[in-house]
Amino acid sequence: IEDPAARGVITGEAYAIRAFCQLDVLRLFGQMPQGASRQVELPYSETTSIDEMPAYYSFDDYVVKLESDLSKAESLLKDNDPLFQYTFSELNSANGNELSDSYMYYRQSRMNYWAVKAIQARMYLYLGKKDKAYTLAKEIIEAKGADGELVMTMSGETDIAKGYKACPSECLLYLSKYDVKTYSSVFLIGNKADQQAGSSHLVISSSMLSDLYAGQNTGSHNRYLNCWNRNVKDASANLYGALAKYYFADDAENQMLYYQIIPLLRMSEVYLIAMETSSDLDEINEWYHDYMLAHSVVLNEVGFSSLSEVPGKMLNEYRREFYGEGQMFYTYKRTGATTMLWGNGNADENVYIVPLPETEYNPNSQIK
Repeated sequence: IEDPAARGVITGEAYAIRAFCQLDVLRLFGQMPQGASRQVELPYSETTSIDEMPAYYSFDDYVVKLESDLSKAESLLKDNDPLFQYTFSELNSANGNELSDSYMYYRQSRMNYWAVKAIQARMYLYLGKKDKAYTLAKEIIEAKGADGELVMTMSGETDIAKGYKACPSECLLYLSKYDVKTYSSVFLIGNKADQQAGSSHLVISSSMLSDLYAGQNTGSHNRYLNCWNRNVKDASANLYGALAKYYFADDAENQMLYYQIIPLLRMSEVYLIAMETSSDLDEINEWYHDYMLAHSVVLNEVGFSSLSEVPGKMLNEYRREFYGEGQMFYTYKRTGATTMLWGNGNADENVYIVPLPETEYNPNSQIK
């Protein structure tokens, strides 16, 4: 690639994508981030060769690798990412002729500069480095774009009104998959034969939905009212007595772009990180009012009367906001929660440290 800016963007994306994936390896298979009694070494892959086994690292050394990759990504994308000259909305179409390289468009669905910042905030929150997580989240919330306006705000109220239930307009990174409805029907819902065989699917009962939204104003809450399919049917058109989050359009026109996405990073998570890590109650309440307004809920009272109330409320918001998006297990793990909503028994390291696959070389197991 001759253009140094394009080379910087692509190389920065590569470092960030690697860190994004390796962070999830750490969160899933790694030891507890706080007060671990079991130490776990994990592989950090830095090669594309299938013949070269990646080195395994201790928790701290692994984190150094993550920080290095994200730092490189941030440096390479800084100034090179077209987001510094154009807004997300301007780059969400390649119809214009201003950019000579069409690859530089669609930055919102690619690993852009602000997505890297959000990954860093997610990582530091998981590691318990709240000061760093706060600084990053606040920077994203207050960041101004090329037009002088905020780079991104939460979009729930406007997106959901349009039928965009996954809130694409507030995504800092997402995947677009035109046939996601087909896959979601199979993997999230299954069929009645599966249910009778005891298979567990990502559907919930009406009482479980009530558990999720306990204490919320569900009369106007746009997620509660619009983002749950209350007529879940299996492949044989049999009706379940269950609900599934997000339901996708059937007609071809609405299967395009914003209807069929998989969110990976959203502004709602950035706001939750900021609120959880801030020590300024007035600031937290201001953000919480904005957050709830994006959910079509107007607060007529102060959100929190003390900082001690915030962690529990944030935990509940993670449950509601990211149901089915692969976030809750990591939230329980980083907070060291001993119980999980709808869980059986106490959660401990045996629950939170997922064993490496049997086909994976495992230096943590003792050779007898």
